[in-house]
Amino acid sequence: MTPTCAANLVELIAEGVEGRGSKESVWEALAGLSPVLRKISPDDLARQLLQMSVAPLEKTVAALLEEHDLDRALVTLIGAGGGAAVLVPFLASRLGVRSLVLGDAAFVGAMGCDSVRLHEATERCIIAPTQLELLATRREVIDRLTARGATRDSVTVELVVDPCRNSVRATGSGATAAAVPHEEPLPAAEMVARASLGLDEGSVAQEVGATDRLVVFTVREPRRSRWPRPPGQETLTRVVDRAGTIRLSRRGARVLASTVGAVERSIDPFLDGWPSHGDLGRELPAVVLVLGNRIVDLSGVANAGHLAALVVAQIEGLPANEPLFLIATPRT
Repeated sequence: MTPTCAANLVELIAEGVEGRGSKESVWEALAGLSPVLRKISPDDLARQLLQMSVAPLEKTVAALLEEHDLDRALVTLIGAGGGAAVLVPFLASRLGVRSLVLGDAAFVGAMGCDSVRLHEATERCIIAPTQLELLATRREVIDRLTARGATRDSVTVELVVDPCRNSVRATGSGATAAAVPHEEPLPAAEMVARASLGLDEGSVAQEVGATDRLVVFTVREPRRSRWPRPPGQETLTRVVDRAGTIRLSRRGARVLASTVGAVERSIDPFLDGWPSHGDLGRELPAVVLVLGNRIVDLSGVANAGHLAALVVAQIEGLPANEPLFLIATPRT
């Protein structure tokens, strides 16, 4: 007996999907085991087998949801690989999230080596890091990734400054030219529809602005929703790429629409609207930068001067009229 057999019995595998088989044959086989295994019914045996199969995945995914403080109402578990149609829908139902199994999912694993992103990380012990030290740490990771074949436009670097441990950690990723997708851009109406994907009927998406590859939307959801929301967070900010993929979702966010030439002088006024304080004094919101085809996570930086320096480093050499956005969210 395999998890695929069990999934057929409890009708998790749709017609035409790899792994679809005879429900009657599986029932007959499990019925033969039922008297031996404490007379458990075939259906219960199938569900127990599936629970055992997804248990390690469930533990890992649940930990990731908690670690990244993800809103389960906005999470879709996407399945690829041979067991996707078997395990992903069952796992999603146990976690209370949506699921999607990719077309030809069984063959995706063989393509992984061609499409995988490259990753690099470095950590330094620095007491009260200066802007130059932060930029040097960031540059080190960028140089490593480009040396391994990542295209410079695809590289993103997240910096985390921990004043309690006197550490600066830079984590970067990038894609090779072969892994960069070249999808045709979607029509404007379809982009608006994608911005509301997965939300309640009646959600209204409005474009805030766009770069050449990414579009920023605010989405207002109806007051009555299937999914619980914190008070005052009915508005969702989403970043959607031109192929229709939702690249970022943030509740309760504020958006600064600016340009390369104007953003440096706009950062302080934008941050001044955040009165929150933490254990170490004034606490900045979690900020991401949307620029070109990149979403740069700056949430690991808690100093306004460091944040401004990193933004300036990202826009170096770009035309002054190129649009960009800062999306800020209160820290939880």
